[in-house]
Amino acid sequence: MKRYFIIFFILLVTPSLGLAKVKVSKKTIFYSVYGLNGNEIRNSMNSKRSGSYDAYTKWDIKWNYKWKNAGDKCKTSSLDVSIFVSYTLPKWKDEDKAGIDVKKKWSAYYKALLKHEQGHAKIGLKAANEIENILLSLRADCYSFENIANAKAKAIIKKYGKIEDEYDRSTNHGMKNGAVFP
Repeated sequence: MKRYFIIFFILLVTPSLGLAKVKVSKKTIFYSVYGLNGNEIRNSMNSKRSGSYDAYTKWDIKWNYKWKNAGDKCKTSSLDVSIFVSYTLPKWKDEDKAGIDVKKKWSAYYKALLKHEQGHAKIGLKAANEIENILLSLRADCYSFENIANAKAKAIIKKYGKIEDEYDRSTNHGMKNGAVFP
């Protein structure tokens, strides 16, 4: 009996539009790097990468909602939040020709680099989840609902942009966690 009460309570307090879930899609773009030793690989990365860093992660959040009258205020009646994550990473093309020491250094570097970039994606996903939560709980004047909802979502993106900046500053763009090559 206790189990049924808990399930009933969960269903009772869950928003009428159900448990929305952020939709996540990812893409990885590789740029080719060449070399048989650390310096050759580093020079290749420096010449092929776009910008100042070996890797880059970009996320883009979209939200789409409808609202309805709920007494003296309006509330969200349907919601879709999605995040698109794009990774740009180096791909070492001469790995099969290189010595074991270079391979080990590359492997450790690449694991740290990938972990750092995944940290950026996690920050973006937290932003998307926060947008979802704020829009699901929003109650506002019907005439200004859309402006308020969009302003809140944009403020969350700005907030998480600052969190990303701090993440890069505190990790020195992943270098403090091993994303250094050679």
